[in-house]
Amino acid sequence: CLQDCRGEYIALCEGDDYWTDCEKLSKQVAVLEQYTSYSMCFHSVTKAEEKQDKIVEIPPLKGSHIEFVDLLKYYNFIFTCTVMFRNKLSLPQWYLNMPIGDFPLFFLLSRTGPFYFLNNSMAYYRYHGKGAWSGTSQLSRLSTFRFLYQILIPMANNTEKQLMNTGIQKYNEYIAAHRYPTQKMRRVLLRNFLKWKHALAFRFKLY
Repeated sequence: CLQDCRGEYIALCEGDDYWTDCEKLSKQVAVLEQYTSYSMCFHSVTKAEEKQDKIVEIPPLKGSHIEFVDLLKYYNFIFTCTVMFRNKLSLPQWYLNMPIGDFPLFFLLSRTGPFYFLNNSMAYYRYHGKGAWSGTSQLSRLSTFRFLYQILIPMANNTEKQLMNTGIQKYNEYIAAHRYPTQKMRRVLLRNFLKWKHALAFRFKLY
């Protein structure tokens, strides 16, 4: 649906999340108008769980300047319902094959500039056991990010590549320990994973 957008800016809000500040859009447009070197603007969010609501804390970063590498150092702390960016992004074919849209979208945007963070909660993110992401298992999430890293590594800078490779190693260890408790089966898993890696590179023609 991003390809069908015609406005100057795109703001995202999916599923049962919702915005809570009537000036949210104007605030973000003002940021992007003033700071033209930034590719995206996002803000903090209130996480609505089944038993309580709480404002999600952004990792202890300095100021409003956020880069994609920060998401690799900590975790993906940018919630989709908080994002606004300029409608100038050309989506490559590989993006359409992604299992999730937000993280690779942030990667693409970061190729044209950093992100601007507004420390003001202006949206609700609903977290429950039946969500498209929150309803999946930890093993499934790690497998998804392992897949994403393999796609993004050839297009990443050296620092990002190092962090993603480290992440993949950790994901492999967790997945192997969960699925294959014996050392022999872990070696089999690694060998199969390397075969999968080369097949994936050929499929997406990234090398």
